[in-house]
Amino acid sequence: MARLKTILILLSFLLAALQLKSQNVTIEASSNVPNELIRIVAYRDMVSWKGQSLAQTKSDKNGQFVLSFFIPEITYVQLFAGLESVGFYARPEADYQIVLQCQKPAGLQSYFEKVPPALVFKKTSDNRLQEQIDAIDQTVNAFLLKHFDDLYRRQRTDLIDTLAHSLNKKYDHSESFLKEYAKYKIASAELAVKREGATRISEKYFERDSVQYHVMSYMDLFTEVFNGYLLTSRKYSADGFREAFRKDYPLFREYLRRDPLLADNSRLAELIVLVNMQNIFNTQGFNKSTTLKHLVYLQKNAQFAEHRIMAANLISQLQLLEPGTTAPDFNLLDALGKAKALSDYKDQVVVLQFVNSYCNGCESSFAQLEQLQNTYTPKLQLITISTADSYDEYRKLFERNHYKWPLLNINDQILILEAYQVKTFPEFILINRNNKIALAPASSPDQYLDIQVSRLLSVKE
Repeated sequence: MARLKTILILLSFLLAALQLKSQNVTIEASSNVPNELIRIVAYRDMVSWKGQSLAQTKSDKNGQFVLSFFIPEITYVQLFAGLESVGFYARPEADYQIVLQCQKPAGLQSYFEKVPPALVFKKTSDNRLQEQIDAIDQTVNAFLLKHFDDLYRRQRTDLIDTLAHSLNKKYDHSESFLKEYAKYKIASAELAVKREGATRISEKYFERDSVQYHVMSYMDLFTEVFNGYLLTSRKYSADGFREAFRKDYPLFREYLRRDPLLADNSRLAELIVLVNMQNIFNTQGFNKSTTLKHLVYLQKNAQFAEHRIMAANLISQLQLLEPGTTAPDFNLLDALGKAKALSDYKDQVVVLQFVNSYCNGCESSFAQLEQLQNTYTPKLQLITISTADSYDEYRKLFERNHYKWPLLNINDQILILEAYQVKTFPEFILINRNNKIALAPASSPDQYLDIQVSRLLSVKE
């Protein structure tokens, strides 16, 4: 027994050592966001864009933090401070000293008007990887802007060679990742200039090259060329494609072989199918459950491991906040310090409202919500969730106007906003009995929320 205990202790030390060794990228940062949740999220699947959280911490009172994480290859990551994020390419074994500056919201600024955080690399050991990627991007963007008329209107294809020549001076050609990155940046410009660009680009780059799953310029170009391809291909009739799509995936795959591009190259064909699944899922006339059934098949049976992961991620992303899926639960405190969870209201229809300090129309919506609550009590339950910085303000407002439904403080559980995909304030989510999503987002009280609630409550349980 003593010997077994000794072995277990040694194994625990070994695992701890391996874990420390695996955390081979380190970020030391100063920021203007003290006491904030800090995360690193990796994006290795650039079809679904479902991120994988690698590490998280909290900035100290001065906004400083340190993060360590493992990546097996050059990987596109996003650094989150709260829900604000900025992306860059990280190299394995590299150390980064950075300054992160988040833009504070100005008045009634919407989610879509936010300025992304500024990221300054003070010192790195990444062999100038991100610096060279930035130089490539800046060169391409400046060139396209300068020569817009010649490229897009006059179809000056000779300028593509000029762009390639300019880029040659911007990066280290011994770095294969940078060569690939620059190559597909040039190809994206070529796509816009040359007639029948998609066909030519496919023949020149995709049918001959290996798939560069982790190179964003490749995957962006691939998506641009092939998103919608299956629904618009002249190789299929509209009725024939719809009929084939309704069948089991192997039969659908056989139908797709009518297009020579999807006949022989299995890797390319599977990737094209996956890139098109979200488009088909949202196209009228195609059954969403059939789309998910095909993705489940690919999750289990795709020929390539990368595609099995993509299929699983797409299933997750496509079902996010879809009607009938389970709403993300939460457990937050009300003004009396009492915990309230969504699961407490599984026997009622719930209108969930998110508010913050810069909320245009939040206060004016409360009277309408109160009328809605009074009309449908006890079948309907309102819940308002406030960001921490505005909670005291709304608590006083609720007390002053005698609003009776729960006002909850999100405090530091800001990932609830991410779970509900809150893009602006106020945001409304309509949740059916048993905590199933009914509508996300739902309309505001002055835009037919009452009708949506009435219809939902009229459905027999």
